[in-house]
Amino acid sequence: MPESPKPEETRRTFLARALRLLLGLPLVGFAVAVISPLTRILRPTLRPYNLNQEPDKPAGAQQQVATTANFPREWSMYEFTFFQKNFEYTPRAENTSLVPGFGVRIGQDVVDSVKTKAPELYKILTDNDNINVMMFSRICPHLGCIFNYFSVNDPRGADWYPDKVRSDYGFPGAKLDQSYFACPCHFSVYDLRQVSTDLVGKMKLGKVVSGPAPQPPHLLSFEKRGEEFWITGMEAGGVS
Repeated sequence: MPESPKPEETRRTFLARALRLLLGLPLVGFAVAVISPLTRILRPTLRPYNLNQEPDKPAGAQQQVATTANFPREWSMYEFTFFQKNFEYTPRAENTSLVPGFGVRIGQDVVDSVKTKAPELYKILTDNDNINVMMFSRICPHLGCIFNYFSVNDPRGADWYPDKVRSDYGFPGAKLDQSYFACPCHFSVYDLRQVSTDLVGKMKLGKVVSGPAPQPPHLLSFEKRGEEFWITGMEAGGVS
């Protein structure tokens, strides 16, 4: 019959187990402390420890920014800013920023060309009695600078004619009868008559024809309500 463990051995075994448990607690605490921020990096959520939520997104915007009178002819541009709210991990719980944008009335020949090539763009340009207006964020998808608009016979004067894209933005291929976005920081140029895809394969107007920008400009979601244009949201995604 095996001998019963001596009280001293029982005490030693208990102390050894207790010591291992105590030594393990900091490791468990460290793992818990690391997992939460790590999972937020891999999949951002509104609340910690809940991986089944949708990622953080800008809050919906509802702001009138223009009317049909601001776009009297093809390639008319109207400049505006709108408020964008984002969730923020501070006592304020949100951050409100001003986002600059351009509304541009796209030429009818371009609208006709995208009818079969990019029907989703055609729908935006023509639905609900839209007059071929498209809303763009002015934040360059390269490094976040604010780009400018150049168009033939721009009412702001000759400083905004397309020849400036040739001389000041390093794109000698700019045509003097077309319209462009051009960024003054790193000279990215976007041709508004051409369609290309962004980084997730979505078709957009504003093909990058010069400079380091990785994709066309971000679009702003909008609704035409009677004669008014209302921004309703901004595409997710930032700079490269």
